[in-house]
Amino acid sequence: MNKQDIKTALKQLYPSFQASDLYDKLIYIIKSFKITKPDYLRQWDEKLEKSWYKSSDHIFYVLYADLFCADELTGEKLEGISKRINYFKELGVTNIHILPCLKSSGDAGFAVDDYRQIDPDIGNINQFKELIKKLHENNIKITFDLVLNHTSDNHIWAKEVKKGSKKYLDYYIRDKTKSGKSWPLVPDIFPEFAPGHWDYVPEIDEYLWASFYSRYPYKNKKYNDFAQWDLNYKNPEVLFEMIKNMLYLANLGVDVFRFDAIPHMWKRHGTDCFSLNEVYKIVNVFYFALHEVARVSDILVEASVETELLKKYFQNGNTMHLAYNFSLMPALWYAVTFEDTCYIKQCLRLFKDIPKNCELIIFDENHDEVNFSKLKELVGERKAGEIFSNLFIHFTKGRKGLPFRFKEGIDKYSTAISGTRWSLLGGDLTKNVKQNDLLIKKVLLMDAFKLSIGGIPMFYQGEEIGISNDYSYQKDPVKKVDSRFIKRIKIYDSMREKRNIRNTKEYKIFNKLKYLVQIRKKYEAFGYGKFKLTEDKNMDLLVFERYLKRERIFVILNFSNKKQEYTLTRNYYDLIEKKNVGKKYIEIEPFGFKWFISR
Repeated sequence: MNKQDIKTALKQLYPSFQASDLYDKLIYIIKSFKITKPDYLRQWDEKLEKSWYKSSDHIFYVLYADLFCADELTGEKLEGISKRINYFKELGVTNIHILPCLKSSGDAGFAVDDYRQIDPDIGNINQFKELIKKLHENNIKITFDLVLNHTSDNHIWAKEVKKGSKKYLDYYIRDKTKSGKSWPLVPDIFPEFAPGHWDYVPEIDEYLWASFYSRYPYKNKKYNDFAQWDLNYKNPEVLFEMIKNMLYLANLGVDVFRFDAIPHMWKRHGTDCFSLNEVYKIVNVFYFALHEVARVSDILVEASVETELLKKYFQNGNTMHLAYNFSLMPALWYAVTFEDTCYIKQCLRLFKDIPKNCELIIFDENHDEVNFSKLKELVGERKAGEIFSNLFIHFTKGRKGLPFRFKEGIDKYSTAISGTRWSLLGGDLTKNVKQNDLLIKKVLLMDAFKLSIGGIPMFYQGEEIGISNDYSYQKDPVKKVDSRFIKRIKIYDSMREKRNIRNTKEYKIFNKLKYLVQIRKKYEAFGYGKFKLTEDKNMDLLVFERYLKRERIFVILNFSNKKQEYTLTRNYYDLIEKKNVGKKYIEIEPFGFKWFISR
């Protein structure tokens, strides 16, 4: 993005303001952070290539600081991450995404009270700076959540609103009708425990927009101990203040900012207030400011939207470069559940033309639910209901997982399920070693898919050792209404140590994954390489090539419970088994996979 692009964006966002004045203010903010940028971070910027995220070396790992370091005392969780850097290096992790750890009122850290203070239960700013230095010294980058859509009602701006400040009231979105009546096209995000989208604020007798959590969804009826009030980006001061918060964190060393819930950032009556055109312009301004201060830092968009809307965030590769692939994730779960790769193949075709300098995050689980709703884009409205119903029945039967966004007695099914990968695959229900080993094969198949399909493979804490569901959250009166806490689990060193004990599931999963990561890192075709899907009518198999210059990787993934035969048409070297393979029929074990390189 250049100067004129940003001026145009500011003019379109704020037509009643002088665009040149807004641009001058933006430049003043940028310069003030450029001046205070530490020298070691300038050197870090110079060390990195702009497209570092395209490398096959890059592996994402997502964690909650307090949960991942359950052995550590309160206030020492960030130091605990530092102590476990060797664990990440052993697995091959090159980017740690620390989920929200700023001072917060709740919602697992997403209800931010202060953008410049670490939650005291986790640590402090000085510990955060030291952690980043240690990570960088070990060539590990850090991804950090920037919650842009809302603050908690305990943020200093919100506290001033409760005192009657007109200035800060304009930092939030108020209901000018004072009715608290929801706009008709705007869906509830959490209808079962946070209905509506207005929060009544008794101190000022006003309703303020609260997409996610409200304290008083109806007058005098308190639902939560905190609220999350949506920020009013129609006020340019909000945009500038949030840019300052981002640049402050960038000057601490954050490499990637995960922009949380950004499709909700602009509200206009008569719409669903989701991914409106103004949102893309806001992202452009954020990226411009970040890129000016931190040359190789980037933005990761958390936007669960249809493919064409997602591509708009990339702006032809001229702005942010990273986004989650929310469509491929449910297609992968469908394939491993019903032994059918048809939707994976459809999805891969949809994403074949993203800009060359952009990249997608490939995942099968994260800190949130497993959401199947994006399958609708692949199958259409009529067939989607049947698929959602089948998935719902499968994953709730036998307590593999719990429904999310589901009103019991009203909804027939939900399109989202909460649970760890191991439990959703049925790992808690296995009765013998044979069944257990079959599920481990499914786990490793999903890992092999993420590591070879292209994009950046992402692993959520505990995935690498097969963590099971934890139902203890249901004893907590605040958490029990949110089934996602079933997978927000305390992880102790004793659990990770099982990776060193032969014949445990932890050993089998971790060490095979580590081995696959090591292979991936040796061949840049897994990262920078081009992708070619082999046309094959056999929906049990996913077969594709990745190629870069002379490197030609050939991948076969078997998503069925039966052996599959495949005819190789050239001589290959088996990267996993380390042996030459000639032109011949080969067998792929049930839920097995092969990685070849041509000779």
